[in-house]
Amino acid sequence: MKNFCESQNFPFGVAIVLGAAVRKGGKPGPAMIRRIMHAMELVKKGIALKLMLTGGAKGNAFNEARVMKDFVVSRGLSDDMVIMENQASSTFESAQYCSHIIQEKGLKNILLVTDRYHLPRAKLAFWFFGVPVTGSPPGANGSNNSLYHNSYYVFREMFAVIWYLLKFSVLILSGKLNVF
Repeated sequence: MKNFCESQNFPFGVAIVLGAAVRKGGKPGPAMIRRIMHAMELVKKGIALKLMLTGGAKGNAFNEARVMKDFVVSRGLSDDMVIMENQASSTFESAQYCSHIIQEKGLKNILLVTDRYHLPRAKLAFWFFGVPVTGSPPGANGSNNSLYHNSYYVFREMFAVIWYLLKFSVLILSGKLNVF
């Protein structure tokens, strides 16, 4: 499971952008903006051919994929460059639902855009659903780089990876997920 800087396999057929918090009034939060801006740059540079935006409506009822699509289209990306997955409420579901779209559309060479701390778990989830991805995290600009902030997310993700491994083990042993 490589990161983009280690890969020479571009252009990528699609860059999947994982959703993030939407603020009041349907405005993208800082993490979402960071991810979207990075993904748009990948398309502008010809590194990715299309974007797949994933994320459903959570607590505030704004659909993450819709908010991201409105953002990228308002900044000049054409509507036909965007594939939407708007049902997922977690990274696990994003991997699950996007894997179906990827199979249906025959997409190959997939890039995954999310924050650096989140990439290991996100890549693991996609791998379990049969989609090998290359990670491409946005830069640190605009993010909170405090020791507390970074430590919190690193520890949260460590436990989340363990949870995903347990979850996938149960699904595999119960026959609900076939990875072999």
